[in-house]
Amino acid sequence: MDLNANMIVTVKSYVFFTQYRPQIVVGSPEALRKTWNKAMTTTLFAGWWGIPWGIVYTIKGVGFNLVNKKLSHATAPTDYLRTFVRTKIGEIEAYKNDPEKLRSIIARRLG
Repeated sequence: MDLNANMIVTVKSYVFFTQYRPQIVVGSPEALRKTWNKAMTTTLFAGWWGIPWGIVYTIKGVGFNLVNKKLSHATAPTDYLRTFVRTKIGEIEAYKNDPEKLRSIIARRLG
């Protein structure tokens, strides 16, 4: 299985509070595509209506995701994957012989 990583932004608004949440996601191209689709759907439906920053962060998040979408199918490791590995190298090395634990490390997102 080919693994790579991408930065995906989700924006959610709650009237007077807007959350702009970038996170590094590691997975197969298909898993990254699904996560990207979910983030875009959430951002488009739940991001725009916060006062005053909802619309601004929604536009910023959608733009960022659209620019980074192509990285989900990159054939070489992305800088995001390198960042993830550098951040988690101790855990990866400690559990390199435990596939289940490695899956749980990959499932956790940086952000």
